[in-house]
Amino acid sequence: MTHRFGLIFYLLACGLLASFGAVTLAQEPESDSSETATADEKDAGEKDPDEESEEKDTDDETPAKDGEAEDNKNEAEEPAADKPDEDKSEEEKEDKDATEDKKRETLKIEPKKFETEVEVDGVFVARKMSEVELRPEEWTSFEITEVVPHGTTVQEGQVLVKFDDEKLNETIADLEQEQRLSELALRKSEDELPRMEKSLAMELDDAQQTYTRALEDQEDYEEVDRAIEIKSAKHQLKSAERYLQYERDELDQLQKMYEADDLTEETEEIILTRQKAAVESAEFYVEQSKIYHDRSLNVHLPRQDVDRRERLEQAKIALERAKLAQQIDVPRARYELEKLKQDRVKSLERHSKLTKDKSLMELKSPAEGIVYYGSSVDGQWSDMAGMIAKLLPKNDAPVNTGLFTIVAPRPMYVLTTVDEKNRPDVKDGLAVEVKPVAEGDVEVIGKVAKISPIPVSSGKFALEIDLEEADLPEWLVPGMANKATISTYTKTDAIVVPKKAVHDEEDDDDKKFVWIVDEKDPKKPAEKRSVKLGKTKGDDVEVVEGLKADDVISLEDEAKKKEEEEKKSEAAD
Repeated sequence: MTHRFGLIFYLLACGLLASFGAVTLAQEPESDSSETATADEKDAGEKDPDEESEEKDTDDETPAKDGEAEDNKNEAEEPAADKPDEDKSEEEKEDKDATEDKKRETLKIEPKKFETEVEVDGVFVARKMSEVELRPEEWTSFEITEVVPHGTTVQEGQVLVKFDDEKLNETIADLEQEQRLSELALRKSEDELPRMEKSLAMELDDAQQTYTRALEDQEDYEEVDRAIEIKSAKHQLKSAERYLQYERDELDQLQKMYEADDLTEETEEIILTRQKAAVESAEFYVEQSKIYHDRSLNVHLPRQDVDRRERLEQAKIALERAKLAQQIDVPRARYELEKLKQDRVKSLERHSKLTKDKSLMELKSPAEGIVYYGSSVDGQWSDMAGMIAKLLPKNDAPVNTGLFTIVAPRPMYVLTTVDEKNRPDVKDGLAVEVKPVAEGDVEVIGKVAKISPIPVSSGKFALEIDLEEADLPEWLVPGMANKATISTYTKTDAIVVPKKAVHDEEDDDDKKFVWIVDEKDPKKPAEKRSVKLGKTKGDDVEVVEGLKADDVISLEDEAKKKEEEEKKSEAAD
């Protein structure tokens, strides 16, 4: 302390001498002055703020003398000149540590109000809606003749749309005429079927008998008749040849006999003439037998073979046809009769459906309210613009869809969806602030009424929000959009820290800790402290265990910071 007081007195003396142009300081060597200044700056850098304040107070009370300042100067110069380089490095390191301690980012814990919210886009939906659908059973052409405009306020039972029914009436009349004809055709088929069954059975019996006979005849022909015919042809030819030979022999014998006997020439001539005629007849008979023989063997028998086989084949085919008719024609006639019956039933059903569809030629309002074109899906009319363009006179209305929705403007609720990440925080009864998109200054108070237990789409849960009806402005109507803010958590004295101040344990990511800093001794190393986290909001997180008011934490990762400093120190060495 004495050394430092001396140095201070010396500096004050130097300042006074410089002001008055003292000769002694002007004659000192420049090198000594430079070394002294350097030492002074180092010593000044090591001072604590409290010591510096104390030294200033002492300076004010004790003025420095010229002699004392000179002595103190010499005392200050001697240690600076003799001090080793190692001491200088230590001083520089301490200065660096002090500078880094001042740069550390810290946070002093102060309890504050902490709220978490879920913001969703919703739509105002009427509690009472009645959809008017055009779902005919049979008729498909609905040409509009009259229709109420979109947005019209209507009463229950008021006509919303009329359709042209001329074609429908014509179709019903034609169908009734067809039904009368079909009834006659059905009766005829019912009467003809038994007769057809009997007739086909008789034809089958005839065909069977014919085929049996043809088969027997063929067998007899092949086994007996054909051989007999061949034998007969050969025998006839042979008999004719023998007969001819007999006649010739007799002629020869007569000629020899007549040459030796006493018969007159006239008698001989008569007998020989007759015998010659018999020979000629026998020759002709032989010639005829040969022709018959050749034709029988080469023509008649082959033709007869073919004819008999064909007759047998035809009888077989006729039998197969009769069997096929028995197997197919009768069932087909039955099926056709059944089809006539089914067609008649269908015709009667179609007639009934068309008659019912006549009631759709005028659609009336089922309730009092405002006419919205199209159907509401989750509170929205996605097809409204298309319906406005379609529902015009002379156009055909689309079938099997909702044409209108009769909406009661009050009461209303909000329908929206929440992401699955927010599903655990959203519960029935939570307060909600609803702002219509059309007017940002209007706020409607509500509460969560119901949330779907399962997703309604990928990652989305349906949510209904009840509203305070008194807060709803008159201009607010179903279908308008809104922004809903759900207050999911509120704590007035929460411990909240930035997320970056919370770190994971190396061996367990589920365990968290913070770095605690000693506010009174910034140079003291930070200490790890385990914490338990609660809700999060943006870059902040609630700490429910491990921290209290007035604790000071580091906003940096002290372990990583120390590691980086060690690497820098190793690189410097």
